Amino acid sequence: MAATATLEHQATTTSDNKRSDVLLDIRAKQAAARYLEFKGYEIVDQDWPCEAGVIDIVAYDVDGTLAFINVRTSRDGFHDPGNEAARRRLFESVALAYLGEHDVEDTQVRYDDICLVPVGNDRAMLKHHVNALGVI
Repeated sequence: MAATATLEHQATTTSDNKRSDVLLDIRAKQAAARYLEFKGYEIVDQDWPCEAGVIDIVAYDVDGTLAFINVRTSRDGFHDPGNEAARRRLFESVALAYLGEHDVEDTQVRYDDICLVPVGNDRAMLKHHVNALGVI
């Protein structure tokens, strides 16, 4: 009986953690969008899907550069997302797909990362890494 109860508790805890992570990701994307709008960005798409993947936010910055923005969360501080080559391939694939489907001309593009670290129930630290992949 004790083993069964422990397994049920673990399954419930895992399910609750996944639900909590999904809600955290949704709130992080909302917070990132508010931050970008506050900074003068014009958001043109959110959760834009294509065969290569999904980009969280597509927005024009105040200089007219089209930014493809990945939003992520971390519960234990800011970390390097790693594997720059894979991120670059994903960015290029998503950017090409987006530009192929939308009427965008003579516009610079870049890839940004926004990471949010919760510091309370309704607060988070936000780090916006502009042009996260450097020169494309």
